[in-house]
Amino acid sequence: MKDVEALISAVSMHMNEAALVLRAQRGAAGMAGVLFHTNFFRTDLPQHSAEPVLTLPRPTNDTLELTAIAAALVRRHFREGCAYQKAGVILADIRPEAGAEGALETASGRQWSLFSEEELAGNPGRRALMETWDGLVRRWGKDVLAPASTKLARRWEMRRGHLSRCCTTRGDELLRVGADDAEEDHGRGV
Repeated sequence: MKDVEALISAVSMHMNEAALVLRAQRGAAGMAGVLFHTNFFRTDLPQHSAEPVLTLPRPTNDTLELTAIAAALVRRHFREGCAYQKAGVILADIRPEAGAEGALETASGRQWSLFSEEELAGNPGRRALMETWDGLVRRWGKDVLAPASTKLARRWEMRRGHLSRCCTTRGDELLRVGADDAEEDHGRGV
């Protein structure tokens, strides 16, 4: 990835998937970041590595907000002339989302937050948008919606040549233990 759009596209795709997981777990991130680096084995090429992380003004799980932050971090730390090989995202300081948390219950009673629930909840319209987003993803699959920044560079696509089997989560990839071989052997009198 030699251009900034390809790198933003890759990071945006990863952030989209991370935000989906974050909302599914009813969490919100207090810190967001990106990481990208060149191929360290290609010493003949310019080298660069970046892992900027930003502390957010309030925890969020909003895909569009997190993606915009990731794109801004890539633009700020991208170096022209470097061929980036790997990109990813960082979500840290994970907490229960504001709607799930509200005021915390403690042994001595209710612990009040410094901020009002409205401030913690963020924009209710965006919350409704993310709930609709998640509903569409559940019904039609995760590729049905994505931020526009994931489509900036169509040349980029995640490499999945060495992807592990999903035998614990997908029925069509369950491991088969010689059942067919045993029948064949038994039929031959072995």
